This record gives sequence, C-alpha cells and structure tokens, in this order.
Amino acid sequence: MGGSVLNNLRGVALEVTANCNLRCSYCYEWPRPEPSDTAIAMEPDVALAAVSWLADNVAPGVDRPTVSFWGGEPLLNLGLIKHVTGSGPSLSPSRFFFSIVTNGTLLTDPVLDYFRSEDFHIVLSVDGPPAVQDRHRLLPDGSGSFAHIEPSIDRLTSEFPDTIALMTVTPETVPSMARSCEYLVNRGFKRLSFSYAFTETWTAESEQEYLDQLERIVDLWATRLAEDRRVAILPVELALRHLLTGQTVPCAAANRMVAVGIDGTLYPCHRFCGFYDLRSAYAMGDVRVGIQTPPPFLTQRRAEASRSQDRKTADNRLPTFSCPAGEAWEKRRPIHVSDGFSRRAAEVLSMACRRAHHDLYGRKSLAYLELYLALMRETGSAEPV
Repeated sequence: MGGSVLNNLRGVALEVTANCNLRCSYCYEWPRPEPSDTAIAMEPDVALAAVSWLADNVAPGVDRPTVSFWGGEPLLNLGLIKHVTGSGPSLSPSRFFFSIVTNGTLLTDPVLDYFRSEDFHIVLSVDGPPAVQDRHRLLPDGSGSFAHIEPSIDRLTSEFPDTIALMTVTPETVPSMARSCEYLVNRGFKRLSFSYAFTETWTAESEQEYLDQLERIVDLWATRLAEDRRVAILPVELALRHLLTGQTVPCAAANRMVAVGIDGTLYPCHRFCGFYDLRSAYAMGDVRVGIQTPPPFLTQRRAEASRSQDRKTADNRLPTFSCPAGEAWEKRRPIHVSDGFSRRAAEVLSMACRRAHHDLYGRKSLAYLELYLALMRETGSAEPV
C-alpha cells in the first residue's frame, strides 16, 4: 500500500534512540519516556527492515534515497548507525544517501572520520553564539552546551561544506536571530535554516520581533550575494524560489519522507516519534507490513496543493502549507502563536526577497544572476518579477 499512498517517497528518518544527553528547554519530545515505559534504542533488525521498506517503496527515478538518523541524540546509538551503513553492498553509500541530525556534542574526530568515509550529510542543531546556544540547549546539570560543540565546528565547515546549521528561535532569543545567523556565517557555515519553537509562548511583541528579524536576515543574505560570497539561508531561498517561479516546497511529512519509530512504527515525520503521549493516533503502519492507515491530513494537503497550482496569487504571497506536527501539538497542548502568524512570516519573506531581487538584479550581481538563472532552468520559468 505504501507505494500508492506515498508516490513521492524519497527517504526515511530513523528514530535510532529516544535518549538524549541534552535537556533543551524547548524540546518537543514530551513527556520523555522512562526506560521501563518504552524501548530506548532501535534494534538492528528494525533498522534494516526500515531501509528495505524504503528501497521497495521509493518513488521512481530516485537514485539514492535518503536514510536519515534522528533521536534523541542519534550518536548515542552509533553502533546501530554503523551497522546500517556497513551491512553489505545493498546498503552502501552508492545506493543510499546517509544523513544525520545531531546536537554536535559527540562529534569527535573519529566520528567525523567515519562520516567522511561514508559520505554523510550532517545537520547540526545550533542556535548561535555561546550566549544564545546556552540559553536553551542545556546539559542535564543545567550548564550550557556550546563548549561541547565548538571543537567540531571548524572541521565541519572545512570538511563538510554542505553541513546545515539548524537554529531554533524562541521568544527569548528572537532579538538575536539575525545576529545569530551572522555569527554562524562568520564561523564558516554555508547553509543555514531556522524555525520558531512551536512549544514556546509567543506574544504580539515577540512575533513582531520575529518578523523584523526576517527582514534583517534577508539583508544579510543579499549582502553576502552582492559580495560574491553566497550563503544559502534556506527559508530565504525557498521564498525567493516561489517569488521567481511560483513553485513552493510543501511539508515533507508523509510526502517526501516518513519517520520510523524505535519499534518500527511508521509516522508522518520525525516529530511524531517524540509525541510520546499522542503519537499512536498518527501511526500509519509498520515497516514489516507497510502503510495500513494513510495519514488523516493527506486529503487536506492534496486539496491545498491543488489550490496552489496557479503560478502566483494576485499579490504574490507565499502559499503556506499546514504543519501536521504543529497541529497535533496544538490540539493537545495549545501553542501560543496568533492566527495567521505563519502567513505573515511568509509575506514578510516574500516582500523582502522582492526588494533584494530588484536590487541584486539591477546591480548585475554575478552570484545572484547565477542563482537566478539556475532557478529559471530548474523550473522552466522565464517570467520576471
């Protein structure tokens, strides 16, 4: 059933452990299970069954489907990761694309050597400079984690240039949002992403600060392009893509990817693995039997996608796709974000990208023109904005 329901499947996210060596205050994994409540680590037979299921159900034309390792902190189960990547030619990097999302505290030189040998893509959860990082990303004793990740940063940026620095922004850290991006750029990261913490309480003031910071981040991105030093700030470039081509990238959950829980249960995305008190309502099946219950939001998403087929709306606003994980969280533990906040954020990004486009295009910035032409070729679009 998986192939007919998920006809765009490109990868799986494996919850290789529920354990974590940090206690980030905004973590969506709640309530964290005790060892007696659930399995803490994925077993090798489950992981290999998940990869086999992916191979059987991947969308046609995908040469190297992605196997992504998540947690908890996935490096606490490094043995399983090595077992998966070393289980014969059928699981080699030439067949699969391996990725890991890590908090960085366990990125020793031997671990990085291993990642390089297996052609891993790395996503580092890092919120910014020491004061910002240590505001929420804490060790169990309450101390900050920045000192534990800094030793690996230079090697990541020099040897793994595609590493994504993934920021989570809260009402407390949002005033430093653009400065945090700039800090990470100055540390050598070429790819950045960010999102606001849906587990936190946002006020009208902190929401407006987030919107103001978005404009500053677009300015940072544009300045780097003008200096021929492009850094891919992913939310900005997704907004630019829509502005130039009318195309957007919807949520990957139960679309381009699904998540596999520790016991082999299939969920729409990795976040549902951490919703320990409600995830059973979103279980889709099992890697050993396939998808039995399509995700309930699939019909709604297809309707949204159908409505967004027009190249642009009259006012060029970005279409926003619902986040099923955020909606699930809201039903159980209301998030304090005002109605339409995501829409307003999309509009701010779109307008800021429009201004940057006209400035950079008018200046004939070489780096920007290369990006512009690449988007045009990729989508077959040639209409100016």
